Amino acid sequence: YPDRALIPAGSCVVSDEISLAIAANRLTAARPGCPDVLDGLAQTLVLSNGISVQGGAAAHPDVVTAWQYILSCADYVWLSPNNARRIPWTPALTLWFATNFQPLQVSSHARGLGQVYKRVP
Repeated sequence: YPDRALIPAGSCVVSDEISLAIAANRLTAARPGCPDVLDGLAQTLVLSNGISVQGGAAAHPDVVTAWQYILSCADYVWLSPNNARRIPWTPALTLWFATNFQPLQVSSHARGLGQVYKRVP
C-alpha cells in the first residue's frame, strides 16, 4: 500500500474516508488526543445538527471551527477525492489548512486514493 510508507506508525492521522486509513494500517494513533473520525459526513452531520455540506454546514461557524480543531490535532491528513462532500471547507478553513499542511508527493499514487498531507513544522 503506497501511502503506508508515507505515514509513520503511531502518527495521528485524520481522514474523511476511514477506509483509507484502515487499508494502510494507520487507523490507531499511539498518542492520546488524536481524534477518531470514523465517518467524515457523519461528523459534519453531528456537529451541525443534521446539516450536510451540500445543505449549508459551512455557513455554521461552530461546525467549521470544530473541523479546524479536528484537523489541527493531526500529524497527517488524508483527504479522499470526495472530501468536499464531507468537510465544510470555507475560504478561511482552506487557507488555514494550506498554511499548516503540505501535500506529500507520491509517484505511484493510485487514482482514487486521494491526497496525504503532512503538518508543516
